[in-house]
Amino acid sequence: SKSDVQVVEMAGSINGWNRKATPLVKKSDGWQIELILEPGTYTYRIWEDGSEMLDANQPETMDNGMGGLNSVFRVGQQSKEADSAPLFVSHTKPLTIASSGSIDALYMYSSNQLIRTFSSDDVTKTDDKGMSFIQISDELLESAQMNGNELSNIRFYGYRNGVRLNDVYVPVRAGHIVMHAEEVPRQEMRSSVMYFAMVDRFNNGNTSNDRPTKDPSILPKANNLGGDLEGITKKINDGYFQRLGVNTIWISPISKNAEGAWGLWDKGVRSTFSAYHGYWPTALRSIDDRLGSDASFRGMIETAHADQMNVVLDYVAHHVHQDHPLYKQKPEWTTPLYLPDGTMNTERWDEYRLTTWFDTFLPTWKFANPEVVEALSDTAMFWVKEYDLDGFRHDATKHIDEAFWRALTMKVKDYLVAHPNRKLYQIGETYGNPELISSYVNSGEMDAQFDFNLYDAAVDAFAKPETNFNNLERVLEESMSYYGSHHLMGNITGNQVRARFISYADSSVQFSED
Repeated sequence: SKSDVQVVEMAGSINGWNRKATPLVKKSDGWQIELILEPGTYTYRIWEDGSEMLDANQPETMDNGMGGLNSVFRVGQQSKEADSAPLFVSHTKPLTIASSGSIDALYMYSSNQLIRTFSSDDVTKTDDKGMSFIQISDELLESAQMNGNELSNIRFYGYRNGVRLNDVYVPVRAGHIVMHAEEVPRQEMRSSVMYFAMVDRFNNGNTSNDRPTKDPSILPKANNLGGDLEGITKKINDGYFQRLGVNTIWISPISKNAEGAWGLWDKGVRSTFSAYHGYWPTALRSIDDRLGSDASFRGMIETAHADQMNVVLDYVAHHVHQDHPLYKQKPEWTTPLYLPDGTMNTERWDEYRLTTWFDTFLPTWKFANPEVVEALSDTAMFWVKEYDLDGFRHDATKHIDEAFWRALTMKVKDYLVAHPNRKLYQIGETYGNPELISSYVNSGEMDAQFDFNLYDAAVDAFAKPETNFNNLERVLEESMSYYGSHHLMGNITGNQVRARFISYADSSVQFSED
């Protein structure tokens, strides 16, 4: 840093990309901060008196996936102890868990419940290769089945020399280990191949509900294009998804959205927007007539299920449009637009991630208020109870207090106990480091989140001839370390805010584009 710089800040995967979280202190030999970090690779950027830049003292950089670079900081040496001798299934009759190294302990879980703990006394070793084996009796395997003839998810976690080993996943159904994918029911999201369909942009199945916003400030591409739920139903009947190998359709939000022109894009092209995308709700329990109706939504779900496909609904809980009646009745249920220092709290994604507004017309719900948590989780449950959904994709997960996720998941689980034929998969959206992402993935909150870090590394490796696979390997191992070797995370090739891999691969989208 230059000698006359007054404030140096750092933001990256080290601190959740929050410049205010870890203030640097000026010392005689430069600006310093002491952090306790897990071994691994961290990306970051520097701000000097508010000006953003790479770290001039760190030559190593990494593509940020959005047309720019980040500086790289490496901590410690990654232990290869777990990788060099992982657990695996060596035999299925009887089920045998093995490792080419020692096993100090083995933990057996079924549906997140601990069934049994095995110790080194339960291990038998061969003399010639030093293999370790633990046999699981048929009786114990049968007793671990929680749901009778339904699929039970049995997991084993190993432990060696203070290191947790990889997990081993064993699907069990009707008294036997499942060996073929066709035995797995569609509701078991571990076998899901998901397609994202932005309803307005996908297929126009009913022209009678076409209603583009009549405002000259909206360019045609930023207006409603006429896609609807009936259009998705027609594509299911046409076999479009089946030919792609898809068994789960994630659709964009369909609740009633704002009318008129909002926002502004002014980067070479100037345009406002209609609410074609569904993320500006003005009613939380009714379907936008531009996208369909109660009957067309039910028909789409029924058609999907008849073709052995799941339907996951994108749900917006974080914010509301200013035209929503509840906001007008209870403005105190939302966070203030202005901070105590008088500055506007918009797009402060990391500094004020639980209170920031997405835009001046999109108030953020104040989830620190228990009344808000109760009301909004009830509203989400309306869609579960009213429609035969298979899951939620939750918008802006890290910007919502965990009290909401825990309240909603408790209500979901209570409902599923009373309706054992239903299953509901919850997947969130969080940009950040694995520690932050994984904090929302547990038995009390969501089943999964999308792994954007893996997406960035995969696109970088597969779409750029000059990039090797080293970083992809690192990120993949990091993901499995945080989420488990057999997680339910969304491993994506694109979504509604990130370009599809194929668009980079065929050069229709450039890496330099914003």
